[in-house]
Amino acid sequence: MATITSTQSGNFSSTSTWTGGVVPVDGDRFDITSGHTVTLDSGMSVPTNGFADSYVYGILQSQASASMTLRMNGRLYVKGGGCLHLRDGATIQINGSSADRHGVWIENETDTHVIMEGSDGMPCTTLSAAEAEGSTSLAVASGTNFAAGEWIAVFDHVSTTSSNTDQHAYANQDEGFWIHEVDGNTIYFRIFGGPTHVTVDRVSNSGERLFVSNAKVFREGQTIIFGTGSNRNIKTISSINYKRNRLTLDSAATGTVTGETVYLTATEKPHTNGSKVRKVATVTSASATSTATSITVANANMFTAGDEIWIEKRSEADSSTDHGGVQTDNYKHTISSVSSNTITVDAAVGYAVVEGALVTRMTRNIVIETVATDGSDYGFFYKESETSNFDHTFVVKDVYLKNMGNDDNNADAGFVIRGRASTDNSPVSYTEQIPTRDREPWLEGIVCHNYPNNTHRRDRGNIWLYDFRHAKLRCAVSMNGEDGIDLYFDPGMACLNSIAVAGRDRNFRIEGLTENWEFAYNYGSRSNNGLRAITSYENGFGFHDIIIDGNG
Repeated sequence: MATITSTQSGNFSSTSTWTGGVVPVDGDRFDITSGHTVTLDSGMSVPTNGFADSYVYGILQSQASASMTLRMNGRLYVKGGGCLHLRDGATIQINGSSADRHGVWIENETDTHVIMEGSDGMPCTTLSAAEAEGSTSLAVASGTNFAAGEWIAVFDHVSTTSSNTDQHAYANQDEGFWIHEVDGNTIYFRIFGGPTHVTVDRVSNSGERLFVSNAKVFREGQTIIFGTGSNRNIKTISSINYKRNRLTLDSAATGTVTGETVYLTATEKPHTNGSKVRKVATVTSASATSTATSITVANANMFTAGDEIWIEKRSEADSSTDHGGVQTDNYKHTISSVSSNTITVDAAVGYAVVEGALVTRMTRNIVIETVATDGSDYGFFYKESETSNFDHTFVVKDVYLKNMGNDDNNADAGFVIRGRASTDNSPVSYTEQIPTRDREPWLEGIVCHNYPNNTHRRDRGNIWLYDFRHAKLRCAVSMNGEDGIDLYFDPGMACLNSIAVAGRDRNFRIEGLTENWEFAYNYGSRSNNGLRAITSYENGFGFHDIIIDGNG
């Protein structure tokens, strides 16, 4: 087959873009010449098998807000000085047998850039005011698409960093919360890892003393929230009598609060004005049987027909001792219709769904997927390690990597990214809100799905941050794979407000992190093991606020 080289900037489907006026066809190799911008456009034809190994030395970009598919029967290489820029509507398909090792390959060469910027895959708003450490509510631009019980992430996506001081100040403002109540444009919340089963037995001493079912989970000086609406109370614990399960409050409780659940609240970090508030998952508002084809959620905003979603199988779904189930169920479901807050899927769920089970949207507007859907093939995304500087631009926001995997022998195992990168050296203009970070790539809303069987696995992650300095993975979802999300040996890495489900071995694997690293506000479900953690000599921000449920 022929090698077709760009002769000028233009649409991929245009004859004037290519040498000799010949548009690449099935089996051809195409090369994007340095200085040229070739646009994947809606007029492209999808080849039967796909293009051969092809090389990007210039810019290969997708047409803005238009649907197009680039099918590869080889590797798509991004070379030094090259840029892959994908926006909403772009799909890259990987074709070929497992042994072919086909996928997207980012070379370890100077000024290699990847910008994949999809629109938000879950409802988002922003803070309308800065929040100091210890804040007990979040003032947001709009609370319309948020509801009690939902999981939200808060992080700074607006500030610029240009020094280590900036890096520590802005890149580690992430927190995760459960929404306690939404009152107009104010969100009241409870902390992610706090107690959930303590209730008020009675109130005495004019409301200053709260007798609860278990005081031992609280400490003096903590802030608690209980009740809603006119009964909402936010109080500080002045003292505790553990023998009597009595909390003495800084002021009297108001309203009728007997029987209310007592939660911990208050931010532990400051938050910059304009920071993003992103919904990680909604929750079911009623239980459903295994034969049910519909569930009801707290808020169905952004869920639409055709979307693929995760519905949690909680540990108590079948019985109080149900802790197994890795790969025994298909946790990915396709929506057939949505009516108000009722989501109907295309087949029976297959397992009991308890009230309060998590539900999140996996579908994104940028897709990298295999052509085969039966496990006979696999695709991967691999960024080689750049260790000398941060000249690579690397932005991956709201991308769905579907039916990923490997042949059990290679590092190209799903979504694997290495080295160093930043966001302040982009050769293209951003269409999404991407912060300017001189030593941090931007990783947000990534979904990586592996085949739900024991093929195409490796002893590493479905999403693997492999010595990727200062990389922080936010609001990601990993399904199936080996070690669902893996952070491995480099300073400043973090995984925050992310979900890993149905790994063949572990939900999470965290090893050798140093400096200002953090692993927090994460949820693991239905793997053989929950978390492997081998810490290094530097504590960083540490492990905290982690929930592991329903593992073997």
